[in-house]
Amino acid sequence: MGRVPEKVLRETLPGMKLPGRYSGAERGGDSSSREGKGFLLCFPDDYSIGMSSLGFHTVEKIVSLQEGYFCERCFAPAEDMEEWMRQSCVELFSLQERIPASEFDIIGFSMQYELSFTNMVNMLQLAGLDPLRRERSGGPLIM
Repeated sequence: MGRVPEKVLRETLPGMKLPGRYSGAERGGDSSSREGKGFLLCFPDDYSIGMSSLGFHTVEKIVSLQEGYFCERCFAPAEDMEEWMRQSCVELFSLQERIPASEFDIIGFSMQYELSFTNMVNMLQLAGLDPLRRERSGGPLIM
């Protein structure tokens, strides 16, 4: 799987508001094994809101315990990061290993409320994936 180069982030993050939310350095952020099918667990809202969601962490733990799967996290980028990603043609990526979202086998969204549905569509577009299944040919399973 391709990764967003560390150098790119190291040069970009200092210019972002709250750059720590993109570093992947939080507690529990390291998966021991990246073998098997990749599951990208997405929270369609800000990092601070997603990381405080018990349901999000519960789903992450359940997926991580499944044999043959590994799970990484992804959150909706803030406006400054989204603007940089679009201008730099950087695809939405996982927090821990910076793997592009489109390279995962499964992308799952933790939906907490109806207003986050537009953020889910935006995240799929940032990942280079059409929000409508009929418009996609192949790619990850989205749930």
